[in-house]
Amino acid sequence: MKHPKNQEKFHHLGGKGGSTAQIVTYALYAEDKQENKTEVAIFFNDVHGYETTKLSNSVSAFQLAVVTDSSNWQKKLDKLHNAQAL
Repeated sequence: MKHPKNQEKFHHLGGKGGSTAQIVTYALYAEDKQENKTEVAIFFNDVHGYETTKLSNSVSAFQLAVVTDSSNWQKKLDKLHNAQAL
């Protein structure tokens, strides 16, 4: 990890995303300094046009909320769900 704030909070933190014209995917693994482990995998199929960009941005915000602020992740999940419904 290159980012100093991530080094302060996590032993391990990594993710990989990808997309095609109609598919958006992302996987994340995190282990914090208290040895709590989080694994997230997100898959969207049949995504069109601007939805790809909108979902990619929402997924990143959601994953950041999951690993950094557990009290706020439900709001991010709701936002992600609403973006997918469009």
